[in-house]
Amino acid sequence: MSVASALYQCTWLADANTYTIALMGDTGDISQVFSGNASAPNQINPNIDAISNESEKPVLKTVLMCSDPDVANIASLILPSETVWSVNGDKLVFNAEGVSTGDYAGLFKLIAPDTAANAKYPCGGLRVLKNLVTASGGIPMTITNVLTIEVGANTAKVQASYTVQIRNVDGQAAICEIYCDASDSFVLDRETNPSVECKVRYWNGDLSKDVTVAAADRKWYLLTDGAWVQDTAHVNAAGNLVVDRDMINTFGTVKVEIMSGTSVMASDMQAISDNSDSLILFPNPNPEDGRIAQSDTRTGVIFTPTVRSRETNAEITGLKYLFTVLSPEGTIIANTSAKVTTYTVTRAMFEAINFGPAVNITAYQDT
Repeated sequence: MSVASALYQCTWLADANTYTIALMGDTGDISQVFSGNASAPNQINPNIDAISNESEKPVLKTVLMCSDPDVANIASLILPSETVWSVNGDKLVFNAEGVSTGDYAGLFKLIAPDTAANAKYPCGGLRVLKNLVTASGGIPMTITNVLTIEVGANTAKVQASYTVQIRNVDGQAAICEIYCDASDSFVLDRETNPSVECKVRYWNGDLSKDVTVAAADRKWYLLTDGAWVQDTAHVNAAGNLVVDRDMINTFGTVKVEIMSGTSVMASDMQAISDNSDSLILFPNPNPEDGRIAQSDTRTGVIFTPTVRSRETNAEITGLKYLFTVLSPEGTIIANTSAKVTTYTVTRAMFEAINFGPAVNITAYQDT
């Protein structure tokens, strides 16, 4: 039995003393696929421009965890005036209504931290208002959030990045996406959101058509010990996977495959976090942002994880880790055959796909 785990997208800084931060789509991965030319696409899906109700447009949610149990309201430690959002390294500027201006005018809207007891976005977020395909040039877009945390007389900055998957699907037969209802969240907690129902959307070659998939044509998996293990015990009558806090440790990863007979038509994976878990795993990448530029001389990103207790803030020693490197669709690119203390995600793994791979890290007692 593992003691903790984390899913690291090779794009978020996971360690700032006793804090760990991540960015997650509030109802699933934020992504867009398109056909035709990026400057004048024929079809875009999901079509954010066509969503008339702003509250239903996707949100990139900031998730901040603290290993100190005495911090009852972590959002109250954030200095909103010091929060910085960037796209591909360019700092976003917002007007008085919180809408982005300049090169990304009208594309994003700032969500300030909400300290209310049942706030949906306690640490803030960024709402996507319009389609991103043309602004991104049809390639993945990296969004970065830097928070400043003030504790007593001390301040610390924590950084998280998220890669919005944007890709051309001309010639691709099908795609799918794991999502949850807007009233739910992939961020679990003990009181208000102890479980989430994972659902799936599926598009065939016609991106304008969302195809209903029969329950029998879905296969659900949970990443366990570095391998995908099919889960049938938690699949409901509608064919959706219900994930509760007992199924994951800090972070968990699920995958769905859409089947036609014995053939896999499309697949997708989704990270789920448990904000109430007793342990927090800090991936500790080097470089800190977990990114490699094409011109960079580094041969890879080195991970040297640690685990801390949320109750005592003490580091848990005597641990080793399994690492699994995955594509955005959930294909395993590489994994460790034995438990280790450090691991390098190589440049070749980055080059194997068009953007940063996801890295699942699972901690075990060293026996």
